[in-house]
Amino acid sequence: MPVFLDRLPYVGELPASFDTVGRQPYASLGYAPDDEPAAELCAQLAADYDIIFYTDHWNMRLAGLFPKAGGEVAYFGFWETSGTLLLNQVAFEQLHQDAVARGFRV
Repeated sequence: MPVFLDRLPYVGELPASFDTVGRQPYASLGYAPDDEPAAELCAQLAADYDIIFYTDHWNMRLAGLFPKAGGEVAYFGFWETSGTLLLNQVAFEQLHQDAVARGFRV
């Protein structure tokens, strides 16, 4: 089964699906985390990091954080998932590819 995830560079606002994906894992619990601080945090991080979101817009999201100053280490965050192994594998593989392309050690 092919899996297609979008790679969305952060350009001043979160992807439209950010909140939707963030609520999916909690749907049966009657609780949803507040993603409002995420918008402010991304705006602050964008000064020092290139941020890319990997998402299928429904079941998973992952952010890759690549220091603009370079270095050896890239980071990830804002990872929410329905637990689908294949989606997670594809997202982390794309993150890995982007880290290699930017010269980060893997």
